[in-house]
Amino acid sequence: MAIAVATPLAAASTQQPVLTVEVSPFSDADAPYGTRSVRISNSGPADFTGPLTFRMPGMTVAAPFLLGGAVHSRSADEDMWTVPSISVPVGETVTLALTWPGPFPLSPETQSLTVVTDPARGTITSTGSTEVTSPYQHLWAAVTPGGDGSPGGTTSIFIGNTTETPYDGQVSSRLPLWTLPVVAAVPLSVNGTRYPGVKTLENNQLLAAYPDIPVTVEARTGKQLFTLLWGPGGAGADGQQHRALIALGGLPFLGDVVIHSRYRVV
Repeated sequence: MAIAVATPLAAASTQQPVLTVEVSPFSDADAPYGTRSVRISNSGPADFTGPLTFRMPGMTVAAPFLLGGAVHSRSADEDMWTVPSISVPVGETVTLALTWPGPFPLSPETQSLTVVTDPARGTITSTGSTEVTSPYQHLWAAVTPGGDGSPGGTTSIFIGNTTETPYDGQVSSRLPLWTLPVVAAVPLSVNGTRYPGVKTLENNQLLAAYPDIPVTVEARTGKQLFTLLWGPGGAGADGQQHRALIALGGLPFLGDVVIHSRYRVV
């Protein structure tokens, strides 16, 4: 005789969104600007729509960042930002920009960020960095990313300013010479004006010297680009790289200070 076996009703679906959170990568060249974004990614298996809550211990000097669409509150020594509703489809990433109101402190502050959501709507865990760093007052020079492996090469160097006052001055630039395919001093362009380099010998070093270039760099988050004008003398069969800045107005250098030449791809 056949025996009937009772089976429970199928359980309700428990598939939920699986979110991760990561603070934007932090490098020396970005340091004076502080952390600029938080990325929320959804690896599935369902789309996410719901609230998110951001929590971070309050910074001692820097004002709390602003987060678009979020309601900010403070409890004891903790800052909290509540986003009432955000949508993150499966397989996609949403980047939330952080805006720092200032004034900026003299040195950076760092705190760890925690992000949570309603457990009934999904899960969220950290991946990568969770440290948020405030901007600080600094005046420096750096090189735009890239060039390595790119036929475009490095596009520019720049002066960054996160002090509370504009930077006005004459900048004297000194760059390395390039040898592919001929020895060349690559011209610079600043605000649409072309500044040719002149091959010269200074302190027993052969380099490209440029005339004094007038610049004004806005306070707080100003940036002045010095665009490299790669011409026929800057292209070769192979890439070439140099330590980028011998001198740029006597400013300290941050981040990667290597310039990569433009080159042809076979």
